[in-house]
Amino acid sequence: MSALGVRERGKRTENFWSIANFCIPWIVNQYVRASRRSFLGSKFVPNPPRRHHYVPEFLLKRWASEDGKVVRFKRVRGDKLHAKRVPFQGIGFQENLYALPNMDPKKPITQVLETHFFSPIDNAGAQCLDTLENATDIPADKRFRTDWAAFLLSLSLRGPTAINNLHELAAHLIEEESREGPIEEKTERIVQENPEFAEAVRQPIENFNSRLAMASLPMLVLPQRVLGRIMGLRWFLGTLEGSARELLLSDRPVLWTPLEQPNGSIIFPISPERVFVAARDQQLFEKFSSADPKSLSELINRGTVGCAREFVVARNEKAKKFIEKAFGKLNGAALADAVTSEVYASWKATASKN
Repeated sequence: MSALGVRERGKRTENFWSIANFCIPWIVNQYVRASRRSFLGSKFVPNPPRRHHYVPEFLLKRWASEDGKVVRFKRVRGDKLHAKRVPFQGIGFQENLYALPNMDPKKPITQVLETHFFSPIDNAGAQCLDTLENATDIPADKRFRTDWAAFLLSLSLRGPTAINNLHELAAHLIEEESREGPIEEKTERIVQENPEFAEAVRQPIENFNSRLAMASLPMLVLPQRVLGRIMGLRWFLGTLEGSARELLLSDRPVLWTPLEQPNGSIIFPISPERVFVAARDQQLFEKFSSADPKSLSELINRGTVGCAREFVVARNEKAKKFIEKAFGKLNGAALADAVTSEVYASWKATASKN
């Protein structure tokens, strides 16, 4: 079992879908077959958090000064860039972002994605990040690499834009599934088998689409094929203490290029002085590992700021002119969203075989 609280498929276990079994059998089967993992834990968390961070606090904290604040750069009134010192806990979140739609947000079952899915991933990611912060080499053990790969994937599929895209995809999935028989018949079977979840299942179809979108997140974030690709890349940890420019962080913290391409790579600033890089090509890997700190920091910051859509975080305002010029200028679909298309492709490929 990994730090995520998951284990390989085999014996029947209490899993995420047993906790919130409000989804059609098709999506349940696809999730199990795609990930071959089951989530453990059948107890709900009392008074679950409603502030859902898509950029975790433990990551933002690494850019904070001694007073616990970061400089947040944000577009206001068109293209005008506004810089403000704010507590690191006060950014990178949205109220009830992962809550099951059209249900009481105070009920534990409504927040099950946050408490039983993202929290374990973040807890494992935080431990990995603590290890990397003080490491000279990246640990080679499978548990560490699995936890870190899952954390990277989650950061790219949990922001507000990704969630909105997921709702559109779920509506399309419902339309395709309904051609094979009325959705109501399938959901009624779930109610008969699990009457305690009747409230979550018996919903108008527009509510069901949204419910399905949120239920799909575990399958999308942890497909084995994509996790395997990440774990198979060459991993590098760079220290940029000699750079004149500190690394920046944005609402899209992980930069991706398609992993199936020869130049496929992942770039993730983990602090103002350190960066995690994973590359498929040996030459690209060597280029990253041998680059001088100044050139590498400029390259990374150009991608980080260019892919930003909501905010950029820094320790100070030294890079304000650079941020103002580069903010949101890159094609997010080609860079920060590359992982989304890759995961969706993995999902659809798995679904077509079953």
